[in-house]
Amino acid sequence: MNKLQINIPSFSTNEMQYAIHCLFKEFLGIDYNLIIDDLSTDTIIKFGDSKFVIKNAFFKPNFIPENYSINHLPEPIESNCEIANSQFEYISLFGNNRISKTSNEIIIESDFIAGAFFMLSRWEELVNKTKDTHDRALNEFSAVSNYIRRPIVNEYVEIIWSSLLALGYKGTRKERSFTIIPTHDIDHPLKWYKANDKLKSIARSIVSLKFSDLLVDLKYMLSGKDVYDVYDKLIYKADEINSKARFYFMSAKKAKFDDGYNIFNKRIQSILNKIMSANHVIGFHPSYNTKTNFQLFINEKQNIEKAINKRIYEGRQHYLRFKMPDTWKMWDANNMKIDSTLGYADCAGFRCGVCYDFPVYDLVERKMLTLLERPLIVMEVTLKSYEKLNAANAVLLVKKLKDVVRKYKGNFVFLWHNSAINTAEWKSYLPVFNEMYILES
Repeated sequence: MNKLQINIPSFSTNEMQYAIHCLFKEFLGIDYNLIIDDLSTDTIIKFGDSKFVIKNAFFKPNFIPENYSINHLPEPIESNCEIANSQFEYISLFGNNRISKTSNEIIIESDFIAGAFFMLSRWEELVNKTKDTHDRALNEFSAVSNYIRRPIVNEYVEIIWSSLLALGYKGTRKERSFTIIPTHDIDHPLKWYKANDKLKSIARSIVSLKFSDLLVDLKYMLSGKDVYDVYDKLIYKADEINSKARFYFMSAKKAKFDDGYNIFNKRIQSILNKIMSANHVIGFHPSYNTKTNFQLFINEKQNIEKAINKRIYEGRQHYLRFKMPDTWKMWDANNMKIDSTLGYADCAGFRCGVCYDFPVYDLVERKMLTLLERPLIVMEVTLKSYEKLNAANAVLLVKKLKDVVRKYKGNFVFLWHNSAINTAEWKSYLPVFNEMYILES
């Protein structure tokens, strides 16, 4: 009686099936029978004598990728509704915000299917050619930029679930728990590799009159430690919250935006062994120019795998440089399991509208890929350099974002570079660093 039957129109089936798979199977964990209905123009969910309708307001017959257009970007509407005596806020991206209810039927005129597809597929980034100097999509260029702090798709999931329960659905949903996932892009594993590097560091600080940097450097030089060698600390912090820290290493050649360190360097090898011995995760951080360079991606990935003598399955693009859908296709073709690139550099929040892992979609081939996206929620550089928050305000924002992720029992994925802990520049931000690891609200 409670097995869902979901009818969808006979057009745009690939896109609608993908969105429905994510909403129902991936996020709610609900099995269903899917029927492609020539007579239907909407998504109709049936079980027993009950019917739940999500009106279609975006997909059209003969839908092709060329239908994506800058002119079809949504104009968001803030809405709220009541389902089974519970209040919900949500962002209507397509359609309107009307909801009608009877004892055995609920009709939602906000197109949650198209809205979820818009946020998860990132087709906006395919048609919006406005990018920053690093050729990146930024929140400030997005049609939904005002709602970056809200996981739009998570809001849809909760309304769908509550609507099913209100209509008498007796099934269960996927069990989840709030999880903090620390990730660390290792752009600079160490500050000094040889004695000459230390001399250069001292000279730079003196010439630039950065005496606070000089004092920090001298302190670590005298102790025999490296300023960027904080791996014990990062492992310990992750262990404290029973999490696995992710360390994403590079094997790029030296270039303008790539440090070009030698992944086979003995000291770096020692760091890699330390991480693996502690049972944390080593991943891949492809270089600045890899986002559409298939061969360069392969070469760098193989170097990392050779250095650790095992396969790697997850990582993040350097500088968060990403091209839709080419970068995802490249990761998927190279048997990567998890990408965690999709957070905006300029603003913390929910670029994909969700705080769960989800399978990605190839907009050109019109198919779901095996690769999962694990959305990045916040990066320390975003808070300090882009949003220009002082430490106190950054702590408040991190708490707010964690509360949102906690509400939906999602993954709070944060990025903190190993080079942004011991330096004079980042000293004031240590309360923000510590806040990242606090589980309880």
